[in-house]
Amino acid sequence: MVIVNDLFNPNSSGPQVHFQSNEDAKNKLEIFLNQKVLGPMLLVLDDVWSESFIDNFPSKNSGCKILVTSRTAFANYDVFKFDPLKEKDAKTLFCRSASTKGGKRPSPIINENLVNQKVGPWGSSGGDYPYEFIPNGRITKIKIKTGGHGGCIDSITFAYIDENSGQEYWSKTYGGPNGHLSQYMYMEAGEELAELSGSVGEYGGWTVVTSLCFKTNKQRREFGSVSDKKFSVPVKTNTAKIVGFHGRYGGYLDSIGAVLEPK
Repeated sequence: MVIVNDLFNPNSSGPQVHFQSNEDAKNKLEIFLNQKVLGPMLLVLDDVWSESFIDNFPSKNSGCKILVTSRTAFANYDVFKFDPLKEKDAKTLFCRSASTKGGKRPSPIINENLVNQKVGPWGSSGGDYPYEFIPNGRITKIKIKTGGHGGCIDSITFAYIDENSGQEYWSKTYGGPNGHLSQYMYMEAGEELAELSGSVGEYGGWTVVTSLCFKTNKQRREFGSVSDKKFSVPVKTNTAKIVGFHGRYGGYLDSIGAVLEPK
């Protein structure tokens, strides 16, 4: 057990305590907690994935309490649930705690623009709802609904694989319920979005996104009807990648921009 080894051997240059097996490490930890700890002690186990892992830390010492942080609610323990950090708070925490390769914290703190950079959006400021889609994992599908030739982009929806659970989920649909033509773009593992382009025009008296084109390191797909006012976001694939999208929507996709992440 790496954790127990670090507890007993904090200094690699000093005398070392050796363990014959995981069971031996468990027994030595039990003795340590019950005999060596005289006062109250709080043992914190951070980011635990399996309930069986906690069983490696038994203690009959009434003064010892174990606090576990996990993304899973364990049935045999008292559970206090907390909401995850919002994106803004998570970025702030990252920027203030990130270290350089040498282990030193940068001064001043990392600029948040180096974490994710928004470009755009292109389209109009219409649409009742703003959106921002930055998945916790890679995008696997893009679904576009249009009215066919001469129409516009009625809506866009994304599928992604969550990097924690490994499950595929669909995002909210950004746009309205119209559009009789549904088209899909499928993205394989290792495929990265390298360019977003499209056009903006008038449709039904509104300025909306009329066409979209997504280019990856493996394919290029176009959707909708191209109009005169075009936009493009090419990305230097050796320095950044497109990891999300933002804009506004209502009955149609009113605007779209890209969220870039440095490599």
